[in-house]
Amino acid sequence: MAERLSCLNDELQDAIMTLSARHRGVLKLRNGLMGEGEKLSNEGAALEFGITAERIRELDRQAKVILKRRLAQQVKKGGVQDQSTLAPK
Repeated sequence: MAERLSCLNDELQDAIMTLSARHRGVLKLRNGLMGEGEKLSNEGAALEFGITAERIRELDRQAKVILKRRLAQQVKKGGVQDQSTLAPK
């Protein structure tokens, strides 16, 4: 199980690295990804980027849509394990 989760985590990290620097930065700040742990509000992330909280919300949503599509493509290609294989046996 741990090996499967590690593989999935690696695939997610690889997919995140394909995002633009701005999308990646917003995901990192808003969701505590990539080892940061602390999550910022839209307003907090907006202060970091010097843009509006609404724009942060839009970028966060866009980044998640892009990631979802890229991971779905990898599943179709066989690069990422289907979630059903992650269930404990």
